[in-house]
Amino acid sequence: HAIAEDQQGHLWFGTYQGVIKYDGKTFRRYSEKHGLENIKVGRKSILVDQSGTLWIGTQGGVFYYNPAADSLGRPCFSPFPWLDTINVSGIMEDGSGNIWFASSEQGVFRYDGKTIKNFTAKEGLGNNYAGGMAQDESGKIWFTMKGGICSYDGKTFTEITTKDGLGGSEIWGIYIEKSGIIWITARGSTTRYDPAIPISEAKAFTVFTVKDG
Repeated sequence: HAIAEDQQGHLWFGTYQGVIKYDGKTFRRYSEKHGLENIKVGRKSILVDQSGTLWIGTQGGVFYYNPAADSLGRPCFSPFPWLDTINVSGIMEDGSGNIWFASSEQGVFRYDGKTIKNFTAKEGLGNNYAGGMAQDESGKIWFTMKGGICSYDGKTFTEITTKDGLGGSEIWGIYIEKSGIIWITARGSTTRYDPAIPISEAKAFTVFTVKDG
Protein backbone atom coordinates (compact mmCIF):
# COMPACT_ATOMS: atom_id res chain seq x y z
CA HIS A 1 0.00 0.00 0.00
CA ALA A 2 2.94 2.38 0.48
CA ILE A 3 6.68 2.60 -0.26
CA ALA A 4 9.40 4.94 1.02
CA GLU A 5 13.21 5.06 1.09
CA ASP A 6 15.03 6.15 4.23
CA GLN A 7 18.29 8.09 4.48
CA GLN A 8 20.31 4.85 4.70
CA GLY A 9 18.88 3.59 1.41
CA HIS A 10 16.55 1.03 2.98
CA LEU A 11 13.18 0.53 1.32
CA TRP A 12 10.06 0.34 3.49
CA PHE A 13 6.84 -1.30 2.33
CA GLY A 14 3.46 -0.94 4.02
CA THR A 15 1.14 -3.94 3.94
CA TYR A 16 -1.90 -5.26 5.80
CA GLN A 17 0.49 -7.58 7.67
CA GLY A 18 2.78 -4.86 8.97
CA VAL A 19 5.83 -3.00 7.67
CA ILE A 20 8.63 -4.63 5.68
CA LYS A 21 12.17 -3.28 5.40
CA TYR A 22 14.49 -4.24 2.55
CA ASP A 23 18.18 -3.47 3.09
CA GLY A 24 19.29 -4.55 -0.38
CA LYS A 25 19.82 -8.16 0.65
CA THR A 26 17.08 -9.30 2.99
CA PHE A 27 13.49 -8.48 3.90
CA ARG A 28 12.39 -8.04 7.51
CA ARG A 29 8.82 -7.70 8.73
CA TYR A 30 7.77 -5.52 11.68
CA SER A 31 4.52 -6.24 13.49
CA GLU A 32 2.88 -6.03 16.93
CA LYS A 33 5.94 -7.34 18.79
CA HIS A 34 7.92 -4.41 17.41
CA GLY A 35 5.45 -1.83 18.74
CA LEU A 36 2.96 -1.58 15.88
CA GLU A 37 -0.33 -1.79 17.74
CA ASN A 38 -2.10 -1.92 14.37
CA ILE A 39 -0.44 -3.63 11.40
CA LYS A 40 -2.77 -2.53 8.59
CA VAL A 41 -0.82 0.22 6.86
CA GLY A 42 -2.88 2.75 4.90
CA ARG A 43 -2.38 3.70 1.28
CA LYS A 44 0.30 6.37 0.80
CA SER A 45 0.93 6.15 4.54
CA ILE A 46 4.69 5.79 4.88
CA LEU A 47 6.81 8.94 5.07
CA VAL A 48 10.47 9.64 5.76
CA ASP A 49 10.56 13.32 6.72
CA GLN A 50 13.38 15.83 6.21
CA SER A 51 14.91 14.97 9.59
CA GLY A 52 14.98 11.26 8.69
CA THR A 53 12.10 10.17 10.93
CA LEU A 54 10.05 7.29 9.53
CA TRP A 55 6.28 7.67 10.00
CA ILE A 56 3.80 4.84 9.54
CA GLY A 57 0.05 5.42 9.24
CA THR A 58 -2.31 2.51 9.96
CA GLN A 59 -6.00 1.85 10.36
CA GLY A 60 -5.47 2.36 14.09
CA GLY A 61 -3.16 5.32 14.49
CA VAL A 62 0.27 6.69 13.58
CA PHE A 63 3.63 5.24 14.64
CA TYR A 64 7.23 6.41 14.31
CA TYR A 65 10.40 4.35 14.13
CA ASN A 66 13.37 4.35 16.53
CA PRO A 67 16.39 2.77 14.78
CA ALA A 68 18.49 2.78 17.97
CA ALA A 69 15.92 0.61 19.75
CA ASP A 70 15.77 -1.67 16.71
CA SER A 71 19.55 -2.19 16.76
CA LEU A 72 19.24 -3.31 20.40
CA GLY A 73 16.44 -5.75 19.62
CA ARG A 74 13.82 -3.71 21.48
CA PRO A 75 10.33 -2.63 20.34
CA CYS A 76 11.17 0.11 17.85
CA PHE A 77 7.83 1.62 16.83
CA SER A 78 6.07 4.04 19.18
CA PRO A 79 2.54 5.41 18.84
CA PHE A 80 2.17 9.10 18.02
CA PRO A 81 0.00 10.08 21.01
CA TRP A 82 -2.03 12.81 19.30
CA LEU A 83 -3.24 10.44 16.59
CA ASP A 84 -3.57 7.12 18.33
CA THR A 85 -6.98 6.11 16.96
CA ILE A 86 -7.39 7.58 13.46
CA ASN A 87 -7.63 5.51 10.29
CA VAL A 88 -4.81 6.99 8.21
CA SER A 89 -5.19 7.30 4.43
CA GLY A 90 -2.11 9.38 3.62
CA ILE A 91 0.95 11.18 5.06
CA MET A 92 2.79 14.11 3.47
CA GLU A 93 5.44 16.65 4.48
CA ASP A 94 5.02 20.16 3.08
CA GLY A 95 7.74 22.61 2.10
CA SER A 96 7.75 24.19 5.56
CA GLY A 97 8.34 20.87 7.31
CA ASN A 98 4.77 20.41 8.55
CA ILE A 99 3.56 16.80 8.52
CA TRP A 100 0.02 16.28 7.19
CA PHE A 101 -2.02 13.20 8.04
CA ALA A 102 -5.16 12.43 6.04
CA SER A 103 -7.81 10.26 7.67
CA SER A 104 -10.82 8.35 6.39
CA GLU A 105 -13.24 9.77 8.96
CA GLN A 106 -11.78 12.77 10.79
CA GLY A 107 -10.46 15.07 8.07
CA VAL A 108 -6.78 16.05 7.99
CA PHE A 109 -4.27 16.89 10.69
CA ARG A 110 -1.24 19.21 10.47
CA TYR A 111 1.69 18.68 12.83
CA ASP A 112 4.26 21.49 13.05
CA GLY A 113 6.64 19.69 15.41
CA LYS A 114 5.03 21.11 18.53
CA THR A 115 1.27 21.24 18.06
CA ILE A 116 -1.32 19.51 15.93
CA LYS A 117 -4.37 21.05 14.25
CA ASN A 118 -7.37 19.21 12.84
CA PHE A 119 -9.21 20.44 9.75
CA THR A 120 -12.63 18.95 9.00
CA ALA A 121 -15.73 19.72 6.96
CA LYS A 122 -16.58 22.26 9.66
CA GLU A 123 -13.54 24.32 8.65
CA GLY A 124 -14.45 23.99 4.97
CA LEU A 125 -12.46 20.88 4.02
CA GLY A 126 -15.40 19.61 1.98
CA ASN A 127 -15.67 16.17 3.53
CA ASN A 128 -14.25 14.36 6.55
CA TYR A 129 -12.80 11.68 4.29
CA ALA A 130 -9.42 12.64 2.88
CA GLY A 131 -7.03 10.59 0.77
CA GLY A 132 -4.33 11.92 -1.53
CA MET A 133 -2.37 15.09 -0.81
CA ALA A 134 -0.04 17.28 -2.86
CA GLN A 135 1.52 20.74 -2.63
CA ASP A 136 1.90 23.13 -5.56
CA GLU A 137 4.72 25.62 -6.21
CA SER A 138 2.81 28.43 -4.47
CA GLY A 139 2.57 26.40 -1.26
CA LYS A 140 -1.11 25.59 -1.61
CA ILE A 141 -2.09 22.12 -0.35
CA TRP A 142 -4.47 19.97 -2.41
CA PHE A 143 -6.52 17.09 -0.99
CA THR A 144 -8.61 14.40 -2.65
CA MET A 145 -12.00 13.99 -1.01
CA LYS A 146 -15.14 11.95 -1.40
CA GLY A 147 -16.81 13.67 -4.32
CA GLY A 148 -13.95 15.89 -5.46
CA ILE A 149 -10.78 17.74 -4.48
CA CYS A 150 -10.10 20.61 -2.10
CA SER A 151 -7.33 23.21 -1.88
CA TYR A 152 -6.03 25.08 1.16
CA ASP A 153 -4.01 28.30 0.87
CA GLY A 154 -3.28 28.63 4.58
CA LYS A 155 -6.50 30.48 5.28
CA THR A 156 -9.30 29.26 3.02
CA PHE A 157 -10.49 25.93 1.66
CA THR A 158 -11.86 25.74 -1.89
CA GLU A 159 -13.77 22.66 -3.02
CA ILE A 160 -13.95 21.48 -6.66
CA THR A 161 -16.42 18.79 -7.77
CA THR A 162 -18.05 17.38 -10.90
CA LYS A 163 -20.31 20.45 -10.90
CA ASP A 164 -17.21 22.51 -11.66
CA GLY A 165 -15.80 20.16 -14.30
CA LEU A 166 -14.09 17.16 -12.68
CA GLY A 167 -14.62 14.00 -14.68
CA GLY A 168 -15.61 11.79 -11.75
CA SER A 169 -16.66 11.83 -8.13
CA GLU A 170 -14.88 8.68 -6.87
CA ILE A 171 -11.43 10.24 -6.65
CA TRP A 172 -8.37 8.00 -6.51
CA GLY A 173 -5.28 10.16 -6.90
CA ILE A 174 -3.78 13.60 -7.49
CA TYR A 175 -0.50 14.73 -9.06
CA ILE A 176 0.83 18.23 -9.71
CA GLU A 177 3.19 18.89 -12.63
CA LYS A 178 6.07 21.31 -12.25
CA SER A 179 4.12 23.50 -14.68
CA GLY A 180 1.28 23.71 -12.16
CA ILE A 181 -1.13 21.52 -14.11
CA ILE A 182 -3.05 19.21 -11.75
CA TRP A 183 -4.06 15.68 -12.74
CA ILE A 184 -6.90 13.96 -10.89
CA THR A 185 -7.70 10.28 -11.37
CA ALA A 186 -11.16 8.91 -10.64
CA ARG A 187 -13.24 5.86 -11.43
CA GLY A 188 -13.80 5.98 -15.19
CA SER A 189 -11.85 9.17 -15.92
CA THR A 190 -8.74 11.29 -15.58
CA THR A 191 -9.03 15.06 -15.39
CA ARG A 192 -6.42 17.64 -16.39
CA TYR A 193 -7.03 20.83 -14.44
CA ASP A 194 -5.30 24.15 -15.06
CA PRO A 195 -5.61 26.22 -11.85
CA ALA A 196 -4.38 29.31 -13.73
CA ILE A 197 -7.78 29.42 -15.46
CA PRO A 198 -10.84 30.42 -13.38
CA ILE A 199 -12.97 27.46 -12.33
CA SER A 200 -15.97 29.13 -13.96
CA GLU A 201 -14.39 28.63 -17.39
CA ALA A 202 -14.95 25.21 -18.94
CA LYS A 203 -11.50 25.16 -20.55
CA ALA A 204 -9.95 24.88 -17.08
CA PHE A 205 -10.84 21.17 -17.17
CA THR A 206 -10.06 18.51 -19.76
CA VAL A 207 -11.59 15.11 -19.03
CA PHE A 208 -10.15 11.91 -20.49
CA THR A 209 -12.05 8.61 -20.48
CA VAL A 210 -11.55 5.16 -21.99
CA LYS A 211 -12.99 6.29 -25.33
CA ASP A 212 -10.21 8.88 -25.60
CA GLY A 213 -7.54 6.26 -25.94
